[in-house]
Amino acid sequence: MSELKELFAKKANENYWISGKCFIEDGDPFAAVEYKHTTRSIHICETMEELKERIGCGNWSIGQGFAYKNLCFTNQVNGGDEWLTMKYFADEDIVVAFESMTLEPSIERNCGDFEDTINRLLRATKDQCLKLEW
Repeated sequence: MSELKELFAKKANENYWISGKCFIEDGDPFAAVEYKHTTRSIHICETMEELKERIGCGNWSIGQGFAYKNLCFTNQVNGGDEWLTMKYFADEDIVVAFESMTLEPSIERNCGDFEDTINRLLRATKDQCLKLEW
């Protein structure tokens, strides 16, 4: 799983918000701090329930990630709920970042929406992810 975390971290660092590029372009005086998403930023969730609990806590910093199976969700907004969604495709040994998702409302409704979303993402092909037809 550590190799997969490396791939997720590398892909997340290409993201405009997670990389900190957005702060540099906005002239933020604190942007001199190097934003670097690392494997330490990613927590591996053993179950979907753990993923739900972690993401549902809210108030995560930019770059906090949660991986479950071959999916990874990395927060793009300090204290927010905007998750870069990535999926690893073992047959091509590639991580694809394909969606930005708000997840807390589906958790708060507690009606199975969150679980349904995760299951659809797990079943989705690379083509479906890239076309946002998952």
